[in-house]
Amino acid sequence: MDTKIKIKLGEDDFWFFGPGVSELLDNIDKCGSVAAASLNMGLSYSKAWKMIRDSEKGFGFALVERSTGGKGGGKAFLTDKGRKINQMFKLLERATMEFCNNRLKELEAEYWKTDGGTVEK
Repeated sequence: MDTKIKIKLGEDDFWFFGPGVSELLDNIDKCGSVAAASLNMGLSYSKAWKMIRDSEKGFGFALVERSTGGKGGGKAFLTDKGRKINQMFKLLERATMEFCNNRLKELEAEYWKTDGGTVEK
């Protein structure tokens, strides 16, 4: 058995960063544009920009640097802070999952039989 935890960052009921934004930033980094990243994720372009704006509002700084479109279209790339926030979030996700899965194994050993999962205590 494993656990699945969804981590969101925010305050005062304004949740502005989570797995979806992290994936979007990864895709922007890979694709070089918000349009291509949103298409790759099956998101509307406007939804992708809303996620970026909400995250930037929450953190108080830019996560994505943009250049306006033209003949070749607009470009986008992660700012240094955007890249660091995304890396920090992924580390937090991994550490949380590792902790939860380890704790679950401890609880299983303490409370469950291995032959069918019936509660002993």
